[in-house]
Amino acid sequence: RNVDEHEKNLSDFCPVRSKDKEKMWRMEMLQEDMHNLLEEIVLQHRKTVGEQDFFDRMASRIERLFGEGSKAEENTINRVVQKARVIVRFPKTYEVAPSFS
Repeated sequence: RNVDEHEKNLSDFCPVRSKDKEKMWRMEMLQEDMHNLLEEIVLQHRKTVGEQDFFDRMASRIERLFGEGSKAEENTINRVVQKARVIVRFPKTYEVAPSFS
C-alpha cells in the first residue's frame, strides 16, 4: 500500500520494478540504492573528520567526553545503518565500509 503511494508520488521518476508487467516490489530490491546512500553518508563523515585541524580534533576529543561531536555522529550513523539493514534485509554481516558497521 505504501509502495503504491510512493510510485504515484514519484510518477515518471519511479524506477521500474516489475516482473511480467505485474508490480512485484520487495524491499530487498532497494539494497543497492540503500548501500550507495549509506556509503555516501559514511564517506562524507570520514572526510569531514579527516579534514579536522588540530583545534577541531582537540574539541572533538573534549566533546567525546560528553557524548557529542564526531563520536555522537558515528553513533547516529550506526543506528541508521542498523535500521536500514532491517528495512532492506541486508545480511547480518553487512558493513557499509570496512571498520564502520
